[in-house]
Amino acid sequence: MLLLFLAIACMVSCEQDNDPQNIEEVNLTATLPSSSNTPKVLLSIDDAKAMMDTYNDDISRSNIEDAPHFVDFDYKDLKEYLLFIESQSKEANVEIEALRFYFAQYPSQYPSGKTPKDVNKKSLFYNPVTAFPGLIGNMSYAIQKNVDGTSEAVTVGSILDMGKSNDTDVQSLAGDDLEWPPPPYPNDPNDYH
Repeated sequence: MLLLFLAIACMVSCEQDNDPQNIEEVNLTATLPSSSNTPKVLLSIDDAKAMMDTYNDDISRSNIEDAPHFVDFDYKDLKEYLLFIESQSKEANVEIEALRFYFAQYPSQYPSGKTPKDVNKKSLFYNPVTAFPGLIGNMSYAIQKNVDGTSEAVTVGSILDMGKSNDTDVQSLAGDDLEWPPPPYPNDPNDYH
């Protein structure tokens, strides 16, 4: 599932106008791979099915009854999100190395006071990551707007440690808004089964 999402993310990444307001006007055909140049992240259908089967076998052995089997991303929302994080990152002069997916669960209430749409439901959220000097591996980041008008990428951990997560000068790049349809019918002939 994540590999399919990453393949889609690779295909919609572009260097054109990154203004989210112009999402409908963006022509992505220049970035789509030709049939002779397929993305390296693509899985064969059989390999994807083997991964699904391994997951389902593990779930069965663990006796987990309501384990999620897949998640849907609205394609237009995904494109808009990718253009937004590209625009914010470009403004801060940072290269997006990857998207990191975090397994999570909706709380009964967010620190902002809002109530999540699906209290206690398991979910994913995602954030772009990049390398930071002196740190090992890629780190999730947010964009900080400086007093002089410039922007810079800062690790999410540093924002949390400084208690600045709600500051107006910090732009979160974390995304969430996924659809968790009910599990497919067992052995559905129209889906991975």
